[in-house]
Amino acid sequence: MNLDLTISRRGRSPIFAQLRDQLRYFILIGQLEPGRRLPSVRELAGFLRIDVNTVVKAYRALEAEGYIISRQGQGTFVAEGPAPEAPARRDEFRRLVAEATHRASALGYSPQQFASAVLGYGSFRSGSGCAREGDLVFVECNLPDIDFYRTELSRGLGREVRGILLADLKETGSGALEFCRRARMVLTTFFHVKEVTRLVGLGASVLAILSTPQFSSLTRIGQVPAGTRVGLICATAEGVGLMEKSITDAGFGGLISSRASLEDPEAVRGTVRAIDLAVVSTAAMIAARVFIPAGLPVIEFADRVDPATVEMVRGMIGDE
Repeated sequence: MNLDLTISRRGRSPIFAQLRDQLRYFILIGQLEPGRRLPSVRELAGFLRIDVNTVVKAYRALEAEGYIISRQGQGTFVAEGPAPEAPARRDEFRRLVAEATHRASALGYSPQQFASAVLGYGSFRSGSGCAREGDLVFVECNLPDIDFYRTELSRGLGREVRGILLADLKETGSGALEFCRRARMVLTTFFHVKEVTRLVGLGASVLAILSTPQFSSLTRIGQVPAGTRVGLICATAEGVGLMEKSITDAGFGGLISSRASLEDPEAVRGTVRAIDLAVVSTAAMIAARVFIPAGLPVIEFADRVDPATVEMVRGMIGDE
């Protein structure tokens, strides 16, 4: 294969989604041209050393989106476009993708977070973005938390959960509100459940998701020597408050000397200059690295979506 496909088993994005998104990108930029035969399921699974069913799931998703087509007895091919694309237009599109990704990175967002935001933004602003019966949606006020929860829920439920910003839900004409009303279920955090329910309406099914701190994170914080100046960094001020409550409830609140959220970059810069150790939420870890100086110890405050909550959602949606 001459495609630079990369699969991360440590990433938060499901492997099938990584494969689907990369193949979609290669098709969009013209590296996989219309009519080209794709590797068989077994060939691609062997090349990437992943499960055959993972490739099947990625291929089915791309076929449902219209990017590829399966022909009985012949194989899987890139779908024919309406017309051959001019090389200059394709090159301009590549430059646009590179520039936008670079600018997002400069703001502290990873390529995965940027891609999730673009997909979420486009899904309800395009004609193809109508929610289908059975769709699950997660609503939050910031991209890092959307990326974290959406990925965790998708993995736990075994089906894709789509993310929407709360600000888009409030924006008149964005299409997000109608998108949520058509969805099978709208998920959000306890902090936003009342507001999301009010916006979406009582006719929609809205459920608050519970997350709990990983025991290993609290254990590491408990081993920090007395007198260490500990700073908390999270994606939002709301998240900082929840993190501090969890640490305080565990009996370690006396260590905390400073707090900051990515909503206020100057506060983050001030915090990292005044502490001996940073405790950073998983959702904010990638973006926070931009501010954290070399040599400053970091403990990742890892949350997880409560397994009982995932089972409850699974039970409510059934096997559809």
